[in-house]
Amino acid sequence: MLKAFVIHLAPRYPWLWRFVSGVPFLRKWANRVFIHLLTSSGPARPYAYSLWGPKRRSETDLEPYVADYVSWVGLVDRSVTGRHLSPSPAASSAEPLSLPDPDKVAALFKRRGPMIPCPRSSILFGFFAQWFTDSFLRTDPTDARKNTSNHEIDLCQIYGLSPSDASILRSHEGGKLLTESLNGQEFPPLLFEKDEAGTLGVRERFKDLSYVKDKNSFFTRFVNVSASKSPAESSGRQAATDKQRECFFASGLGNANSTLFYSAINTIFVREHNRLCDEISRRYPEWDDDRLFETARNANIALLLKVIIEDYINHLSSAHFQIFTEVGFAETQHWYRTNRITAEFDLLYRWHPFVPDSISLNGEERPIEQLLLDNGPLIALGVENVLHAAATQRAGRLTIRNTTPFLNSMADKAALAKSRAWRIRPYNEYRAHFGLRPASTFEELTGDQALAAELKAIYTDVNQVELIPGLYAEKQEERAILGSLMLFMVVVDAFSQALTNPLLSRNVYGEKSFSRVGLESIETTSSFDAIVQRNSSMKDRKATFAAALEAPGGYGPPVLGKLVDTCDFLFFSGWERFFRRRQKRYASNVFRINLFQPTIAVLDHRAIKALFASEDLVQDIPSDKYRFSLPLLSLTGGLPPGMYESGAAHDAPKSFYIRLLQRRSSSLAAQFHETIEEFSQRWLSKSQFSWSDELEDFSAVFLFRWIFGARPDPKKVRLIYKHIFGHRFVAVTRYIPWSKYAKSKALYPELLAFVKSAPLFREIVELARLEGLTDEEAVARQLMFLVGMNAFLGTQNILKSIVGELSLRPELCARLREEMADRLGPGQRTIDDLSVLRSLPLLDKTLREILRLHPPVFLIFGRATRDRTIESDSGLFAVGKGELVMGVIPFAHQDPAVFDNPKEFNPDRFDDEKASEHLIWPRGSHDASASPGNRTCPGKDLAVVITKLFCVALLTRFQWRLKDPQPRWDDFRFGAGVAAPVGALDVEWFRSERNAKPARGAVSPQARPDGQCPFKGSPVPSKSVPGKTVPGKTAAVDQYEIAQD
Repeated sequence: MLKAFVIHLAPRYPWLWRFVSGVPFLRKWANRVFIHLLTSSGPARPYAYSLWGPKRRSETDLEPYVADYVSWVGLVDRSVTGRHLSPSPAASSAEPLSLPDPDKVAALFKRRGPMIPCPRSSILFGFFAQWFTDSFLRTDPTDARKNTSNHEIDLCQIYGLSPSDASILRSHEGGKLLTESLNGQEFPPLLFEKDEAGTLGVRERFKDLSYVKDKNSFFTRFVNVSASKSPAESSGRQAATDKQRECFFASGLGNANSTLFYSAINTIFVREHNRLCDEISRRYPEWDDDRLFETARNANIALLLKVIIEDYINHLSSAHFQIFTEVGFAETQHWYRTNRITAEFDLLYRWHPFVPDSISLNGEERPIEQLLLDNGPLIALGVENVLHAAATQRAGRLTIRNTTPFLNSMADKAALAKSRAWRIRPYNEYRAHFGLRPASTFEELTGDQALAAELKAIYTDVNQVELIPGLYAEKQEERAILGSLMLFMVVVDAFSQALTNPLLSRNVYGEKSFSRVGLESIETTSSFDAIVQRNSSMKDRKATFAAALEAPGGYGPPVLGKLVDTCDFLFFSGWERFFRRRQKRYASNVFRINLFQPTIAVLDHRAIKALFASEDLVQDIPSDKYRFSLPLLSLTGGLPPGMYESGAAHDAPKSFYIRLLQRRSSSLAAQFHETIEEFSQRWLSKSQFSWSDELEDFSAVFLFRWIFGARPDPKKVRLIYKHIFGHRFVAVTRYIPWSKYAKSKALYPELLAFVKSAPLFREIVELARLEGLTDEEAVARQLMFLVGMNAFLGTQNILKSIVGELSLRPELCARLREEMADRLGPGQRTIDDLSVLRSLPLLDKTLREILRLHPPVFLIFGRATRDRTIESDSGLFAVGKGELVMGVIPFAHQDPAVFDNPKEFNPDRFDDEKASEHLIWPRGSHDASASPGNRTCPGKDLAVVITKLFCVALLTRFQWRLKDPQPRWDDFRFGAGVAAPVGALDVEWFRSERNAKPARGAVSPQARPDGQCPFKGSPVPSKSVPGKTVPGKTAAVDQYEIAQD
């Protein structure tokens, strides 16, 4: 009952499993329940029956005899393959099974047209499965009843099946395995070389490898064909050519070079072994070669075990709960027994439908047959390109009618013949054995009328359907990779044979087996991709088992699609409902829309962070025409605004802006206090006023005075930036003389002249020259945009949200005032030393929560310069070259998978440091440093300081009440002020805070005589190499440190 209940819940209710996974004791409990229920689906080892038999059925019969009774040898000799169920009745028995023509059954598997794609698996997963299972599913070529397996997950693919093989593959220096540099990359050593006569042969040092000496091995039949040609010829398979053998690697198993993907995975684990040796030897320089080798080997095998449990098995499952490795738990279970490979496990792993008809490598489509026994493309293209290609292409679905013809002709028939020789029982008997209800009809088995009819025409009775056809014909859930019986059979053997590995025993696991270095690697690794990343130069490419999904949704007809989505966004749904409806419709945080232009929208932090500093998701290059939220280049001096461009055109202006902010940081406090004093008197004299207007004026005056050293007319600043850079229908209104746009643009030359004549402009020009920006006119226009659009609009939006949220929360205001009085002193209204702000944790949390709920930056864009993928909480999605990706930051900030009760105002959520990792309002992490090479807002640290100074001034000086006690934020109309509360924020009354001490004159901290930046959070880049830090500057984030002499 519990098993059925858990199986029903597992692929449903993701919110439930997110909750369970977030509570440590519930996560551990659920992990144990899942593993135990699944592994207990069938009886525990030892199994009574095996493939043992005393003799062949006749002297001329090549198929071995399988006994249908229990024998001692069959119980204890693990070289004889085990089995879950007793043999089916023999052909000579009184009631033999009636088996159909094998050719007709094999024909069921053949692909009949285009490949049926797997809903979730990449090609890489299929080839990893082959690589993984080849190490223990090893039928003896001389007797199919037996095996040559070690019955352990032991990485014999690179270490071999015996100590002698491992010794041959070792370098015997520093514990490492042998490698060879080929085309600039590290690979296992080449297996073949030419002698003086030019004849290709196995290199002398590898001639004693067991598979080289074994005349019956895969190697001698298909690789080293000079030893035996007949097996290759009789099987219908092509033996390796000399050109292919020249690229073969020495490895632990004879079939290691069967595909370039097999060799690529081997290469990664060889590199990981050697990386571990380097790290361990640095920590333990006194260790000798043998100890280094054995310790690195232990750690490498344990890493593979974690990958199998936490990546491989979790990928196969449709459950929302992710299984994890818990050392010691398995030892307490009844199924913790000696490993033994079973015949059924061997047969079900014939996952041929995974294999596509062709694979694209480096833009070239190659038939799958051309990629067998050939490492040439791997050496030429490199591990990164091969693994990424496999990870970004879809595997076939594990179902009937889906085996590529190349494999169907030999592999499916061979598997069926082996199943019959081993007298494997019918499909329905295995359903009963593993606790599932047998299928009563063909329709119930398949869930497909046409397939049921085809199967019925061959077998007539559903209870006669053989295990292999049944496993592939059984119905699957829409997102499932395996049918129910195959899933249970896989996890029973997988868990009961992986968790019993001695390295996961509580008596073995730990530093004594892995070293501290190895243990750290094991405990921080849970995926194959993690191992690939540290042993290659993948950068932002992934080597994942999950196939890249196509983003749901569409763009519609070229003109109509854009019109429909844009009008819906602007007029009908509004911005919040527009995205929310599509998120719900597609059940995805990634989807396609045609909002102003074809775009892939991404709504969660995991996907959006790819846009922060990716080399192949670049900002669009603006043109001198209006596009969504982009100003005319003529208004920005011909320079692409820093946040919309990538590369040098982005880095130099941003580097200049960072340098300018650093220069101005020493005067920040003085300028702020001078401006707040001016406006304090103004507000007190009015008593009633509009916060919206006043905060816009305050922001304009403060920012222009601070940056340029002159006070502008704030009304003109507001008019220009709210109607030129904050436009909506400028494509039309630019041609209407009386429009707000036309009126504000007429003021633009006046403000530009004001900037160029400002006292500090010459100093600004000299700073710009340090970054190679020599056009004064262009610099002036660029600053007009940066100070106006970025700084002015952003600052006034944040300040309005602060007033709005504080007006709603008098209790919070009281707590903040209490904190300020306690840390700053009673009645203190000004701050001379900005580092004092660090002592106000409640204020810091409050501002983080306001920025989370009302981010002043809503969107971030990137256009793909190559085919790539984006990883989201909804899956891995393909992004084609040239496609535009748009991150919607407010949705990431209110993602229930990241923030509990995301709609609730709760500053205390930031007591957990992890919460701030998901606060990304400045187009990067809130606590990360801005640099020229990333897209994080260069002024974000100073913006936080300014807002904190504003809060201190506001709460220590004044009390107020709004006419409308419930400010609201617009979830419909999108524009430059979307992050601010709606309306004027009219003040009903405004007065001085009681006991407020008269303001002291703000003392300006002295600028450092050495000219160094007093802020540590914004590193000044080297003017010769954008993105590099000037020596002596730190990149640590510290918003408050003003250096004083």
